[in-house]
Amino acid sequence: MINKTQSDKKNNMSNKKNKRNKKSNMKNVTVGKPIVSKAIVVKALGSSLPSVVKPQASYKPWQPYRFDVADIEPTPVGVELDTCDLDLLHSVFMIQNPSNNEACNNHAIHCIRDLLSKECTVVVNAGNMIVHKGNPNTIRPFYVAHMDQVHDYVPFMTLDIRDEVLYAYDGNEDQTGTGGDDKCGIYVAIAMLRTLENCSAVFVRDEEVGCVGSGSVPLGWFKNAAFVIQCDRNNTSYDIIAKTNGMVCASDEFVEAMLALPACKLHTTAHGSITDIGALAKRGLGVSMINLSSGYYEAHSSREVVSIPQLMLATTIARHAAVLYGNAVWDHTPTPLYPSYQGYQSPKSATHKAYVPHYDAEVTEVKWDAQQWVRREKAERALAKAHVMDEFSCSSYTLQELENLAHAHNLL
Repeated sequence: MINKTQSDKKNNMSNKKNKRNKKSNMKNVTVGKPIVSKAIVVKALGSSLPSVVKPQASYKPWQPYRFDVADIEPTPVGVELDTCDLDLLHSVFMIQNPSNNEACNNHAIHCIRDLLSKECTVVVNAGNMIVHKGNPNTIRPFYVAHMDQVHDYVPFMTLDIRDEVLYAYDGNEDQTGTGGDDKCGIYVAIAMLRTLENCSAVFVRDEEVGCVGSGSVPLGWFKNAAFVIQCDRNNTSYDIIAKTNGMVCASDEFVEAMLALPACKLHTTAHGSITDIGALAKRGLGVSMINLSSGYYEAHSSREVVSIPQLMLATTIARHAAVLYGNAVWDHTPTPLYPSYQGYQSPKSATHKAYVPHYDAEVTEVKWDAQQWVRREKAERALAKAHVMDEFSCSSYTLQELENLAHAHNLL
């Protein structure tokens, strides 16, 4: 006969063993899932399991923009556009001038000079070029374009026009960028020199690597300028840019006058990032300057294309502005977009004012160091393009800090 104590011990040991077995079996079971096989459930239901409906995301993931002909906004109704000169268009867009390439820049200057009429006078200085037509001692409209492009040189490049859109292809017939940024501006400037009796155009080098040309071009070149128009804006919308590079570049009166043009009925004002008129404003050029949408899409990519009707709209606006507003000076004193930064000095640097344009109380004089300013523009542009920081945040850092940050991200 087994006594009660031994029986209790056996039962306790058996229970502990069962518990251990249960635990070992549970190790392979995912927490939160029923320990029932799919086959058993299907057998019980007599049919297959219903498919699981995943909840839809409440947001749309970011997608890079891809050009579609359907995205092109129609030009204003009732506005007669200037006719596209296809020979000029082809000649301009066949120019290839990668940034920081002196030989290509010199070739671009040579090509542009060949496209000018005999009435024009040309001055070339340090890779920049000014062209006058008519009497340069009279008030006249000015046009600015940069000659460089971000794209590398493409051997055997060809151009094609489909549905009024200009495409470029390399020797393997793969699409490449047209260089519409800023060949569109070059086209407009040359078209003005061919069309108008009295105007000037300034072609600058190396805008894409820090507005080098507009940072060094003699400001005296802009003597007698009524206004300055640059066509260096993409056409995802119809924009008039009077605020760029952290500067207010044009008077409200001039912007309102431009918006009053029938050809500008679809245009609105917008802020720009970095371009030559902003660089000139930082140097204190005292005349109204704007940047216009000029027809190119997907700038700086191999998919860059140009809408010819929108390029012709920019050309039409540039000509109308010259005819209506080109006989009087539209004065403007360039001012910082954010006055709170005026005279700011970083606590880590006692030389901040030496290379950041500093405006006195009446904003009448600009004190700057050309070499350091160009270096700063290059660092700011690299950081802004890489989305490390925006151009306005850069203003609170010293030149050395910006360059160190750009080097840390392999941007310089």
